[in-house]
Amino acid sequence: MTISSVTSREDYTATARQTVFPYTFKILVTGELNVYVDGSLKAETADYIVSRNATTGIGNVTFLVAMVGGEAVAIVDVPDLTQLTSYSPNDAFPAKTHENALDKLTRIALYLKELLNKTISLPLSSVLTRLTLPSPVATYFLRWNAAADGLENMDISTIPAIAVSPFMVGLAASTDASTCLSGLGVTDYMKTLLDDTISTTALSTLGVSPFMQTMLDDTTSAAARTTLGSSNIVLQVISTTLTTTVTVSPGSATFTTVTGLAATITPSSATNKILVQVDAGFGMAAAATLFMRVKRGGTIIGVGDTAGSRSSVGSAVGFEGPGCVNSLNPVSFSYLDSPATLAATTYQVHMAPDQNYRIHCNRTDVDTDDIGHPRGVSTITLTEISA
Repeated sequence: MTISSVTSREDYTATARQTVFPYTFKILVTGELNVYVDGSLKAETADYIVSRNATTGIGNVTFLVAMVGGEAVAIVDVPDLTQLTSYSPNDAFPAKTHENALDKLTRIALYLKELLNKTISLPLSSVLTRLTLPSPVATYFLRWNAAADGLENMDISTIPAIAVSPFMVGLAASTDASTCLSGLGVTDYMKTLLDDTISTTALSTLGVSPFMQTMLDDTTSAAARTTLGSSNIVLQVISTTLTTTVTVSPGSATFTTVTGLAATITPSSATNKILVQVDAGFGMAAAATLFMRVKRGGTIIGVGDTAGSRSSVGSAVGFEGPGCVNSLNPVSFSYLDSPATLAATTYQVHMAPDQNYRIHCNRTDVDTDDIGHPRGVSTITLTEISA
């Protein structure tokens, strides 16, 4: 069997109750393994047994006592550094014996490589060779010599003294942290602050009230408003302004979308309110009543109670007399809505006549190009109010 791998050890982290640990490199006899558990060398037969396949030379290390779990197990190939293969002149060439001898030499090389990998060495680029350590001397330490080509012992007492200021001498003489801090000019107040082990104690030392500590701990604006005891605060305002004209002929009491007179808002909390305000100007083709409603999505909001055949509307305006076709009448609407959502929400204005007449937004019915027939502006404004 050839040795095609440079592996000469197996390392494992044991699992609970594990006993069997394979080794995948070739050995000739079971005694050529060193087995360690957490760095401690174990003894064959006393602590473990080794099985070996006679053909491949690999096998298992089986411990007599199961592992607890987490132990570092190392199985290392440690071949005997001897040459026991003998060749006699004119004998048949024993190929298997010769292969085993070559395998052993390869294993010895791998073993030496394992040892060299655990030594301190110079890079291959260095020109230095044959470095030797000086003989040990108690309390001395090693250093490079002046030529940087060898190691030598150094007596620490021969190192020149370092000049230390009186301030540093006094600081070094401090026997406890409080004295040292005083030497550094740290006040008693700052000492107390440095001794605080949790944020609440440190904030108390700083004079921060429990109320402000709670405020500092708030991670959202909603939580901060709760701490402050604040509600009904304006959080955001969304407004749409319609300056163009819209004309529809919807039929009696048929509500039609006022195209362009809508606004969308995304509430920051599902408990917040939305104040919906509409200011619009309408014209009509005859004396009649114009109705206005607002829808949140597909839901009508802010209308009167049902009462018989009466229309439930958000607001209305009447057009009277023959001159009504020249009138631009204002219609307003205000309603505090509770959408109960965090999703983007659209509010749309709708209008309808009580009779089958043409109606207009932002213009009169008679649209003569003169100063007496105005053009108007209509708005819808959404204001989010905190709960």
